[in-house]
Amino acid sequence: MGAHLTPASARLADLAHAGDVEPDVVVAVSGILTPRTLDHGIVPAASLLAARRAVPCVVVAPEVHVGRRDLMAAGVVGAHEGEPGEGGWWIRLARVAQTWTPAR
Repeated sequence: MGAHLTPASARLADLAHAGDVEPDVVVAVSGILTPRTLDHGIVPAASLLAARRAVPCVVVAPEVHVGRRDLMAAGVVGAHEGEPGEGGWWIRLARVAQTWTPAR
């Protein structure tokens, strides 16, 4: 019929014009990080965007259930567990930004 299936996360990134910016790092905030979520969802979309811009891709999740080898295979340089609650997420995201962005 001429339909083209696109993963929702990649489509949402396109709709948000994420490819129009020049980031220093791409951070994906996801649910529990498992081998399945490395292959489907926000992580592959973020990893692809980071690869196109030649910048690191980092994931922040409430729990991380994958190892370094799985992260590298998915194009992710690091995964950080967020603390419970909104305040904990902001602290973790600030730390990720400090760690992965170049000093200005």
